[in-house]
Amino acid sequence: MKCLKLIVNCDKMRGVVVVLSCVLALAATSSVNYCGAKMCGGKDTHTFCQYPEGPGPNCIEYVKVPLRGREKARLLDRFNSARHKAAGGNLRGFPPAANMLQLHWVEELAREAQRWADQCVPPRRVELHDTCRDLYSTTVGQCVATTMGPIKRIDFMVDKWNRQAMYYNDSIEVYEPPMNDSKYYYGDFAQLYWAKSYMVGCARSRFKINWKGEHKHVDRLVCNVAPAGPAAYGRLWRSQPPTELCPHRAVLSRSWRNLCDYPESSRELEKELKRDERDLSRGKKRKRKKVLRRKTRELEGRPSSRRFEEKGGERSREREDGIEGGREGGREGWREGEKEGRREGGKEGRRVGRRDRERDREREYDDYPVNRDAVRNGIQGDFNGYDYNEASRVAPCMVLVLALSL
Repeated sequence: MKCLKLIVNCDKMRGVVVVLSCVLALAATSSVNYCGAKMCGGKDTHTFCQYPEGPGPNCIEYVKVPLRGREKARLLDRFNSARHKAAGGNLRGFPPAANMLQLHWVEELAREAQRWADQCVPPRRVELHDTCRDLYSTTVGQCVATTMGPIKRIDFMVDKWNRQAMYYNDSIEVYEPPMNDSKYYYGDFAQLYWAKSYMVGCARSRFKINWKGEHKHVDRLVCNVAPAGPAAYGRLWRSQPPTELCPHRAVLSRSWRNLCDYPESSRELEKELKRDERDLSRGKKRKRKKVLRRKTRELEGRPSSRRFEEKGGERSREREDGIEGGREGGREGWREGEKEGRREGGKEGRRVGRRDRERDREREYDDYPVNRDAVRNGIQGDFNGYDYNEASRVAPCMVLVLALSL
């Protein structure tokens, strides 16, 4: 409607100006307001609200270095490779994971990560995170890595998060959040390896800081991961063979055999996320998600209906455990039933086989031109019961009588 009014009122203007005005009007109406969002307790502390686009006021010699397509692909591959290794039981000191999901790149998360990376916060032992970053439709976790000095590849910063695994000494069944000032911090590792996260977006920034009287080059990588997790005293993943307990509607990943995967592509997930953000920010209810694209059902014919929705709290965790336990119990019952069926089927098959063999023998007896009773007794005879053995004994006597009569 706004575009229509613009075109009617600006009939003397050039078409390019009218089209540009329409685009700006539509952009204004489609933007999401995060100021005073309920996720942030009604305060204006959300990253999208608190920090405008561009470098922050504390930045010195800021350089804009957006991630290129090849770097995004390499980052995503590195994340999924690490999760695939952990799910297969190849992460030293950790059991395999039965419900770990494949990560997909979502630009909306990368855009939010860029806002925080552009604030040029000085590096610390445990990197400082932004105050509130949750979206209307999902919770969002964060990992921050910083290097000082010569420029290093982004793989080096990802390895800093992976090396935190050596500090994790707790059970994967009960996650205890680390102290924020501890040199044995492992929060980034826990977020990257949490089984239920399936979306990620990263951003990079480059600037200088005053360090002991000198200006030092700083490279920073910020990755936002959704959903956020694990919850305090929750579990990192379920310890069973890989892909045994994939979430509802998840299928086996085509690229990573130890990971589960949702049917939507990265583009479809991003489109769905933007739609939910727009609707929920305006107070509308979340629309029932439709399956945008179905993958070919792979091993075990896993279902692909509505996506399993992440819900916090102890009750939802107990409900999820009950659902997954019920599925596992059903699989175990099916296996036991199959074994019992094979045993009973084998017995019945042997009985039927014996009966068929006896029936075949009876048919052979009927088809053979001898008396059945005689055959059973080992005596040959015809259908009239004529005894050929007796005839063979009488025949010499008859020959002798005929000879004497001559």
